Amino acid sequence: MEGELADIAAKKLALERAAAVLGVTHIIDRLHVTPAERQEDGLIRNLVRDALIAEPAFAEISIGIWDRGTLEMVRPVDTARGAIELRVENGVVTRAGEVPGLDYKRLAGLLAWWVPGSRDVINGLGVTPPEQDSDAAMTESPTRGVRESIASRATVLDRAAGACTWQRFGPRL
Repeated sequence: MEGELADIAAKKLALERAAAVLGVTHIIDRLHVTPAERQEDGLIRNLVRDALIAEPAFAEISIGIWDRGTLEMVRPVDTARGAIELRVENGVVTRAGEVPGLDYKRLAGLLAWWVPGSRDVINGLGVTPPEQDSDAAMTESPTRGVRESIASRATVLDRAAGACTWQRFGPRL
């Protein structure tokens, strides 16, 4: 699937509907969201970097950014529990590396989506050690600090009566 949609809810709904088609075995997601305000890639990258560095849950995670083909470790951590590398091209934020849990992976994605100008977030983060993902895992997270961080900035998708609307709580990054 390829194109540009008005918001994240429309993107998720389009992907869900495509996945529900009988016989569909895989989907290549090249859908992007039209940003409320367009930003230069360097600014988006720096805002995502700053959000990750400011987030207490990532204090033990090394953070690096790709700029013109060179990786710069902006926050190396000697006893790192993981590493996140950021790259931004045409408003699309790509995250690569390893994090110590699914909560960290979700929070890094959430922070990237909240940056003005982000058109898409590609998730290349691995989880070490591997964890099974489930609805219960999202509500019973063992990483309390990460769960509280997510809750304090939660974005809620309300599908009442089939309509998709986004409601946000907490500060916009």
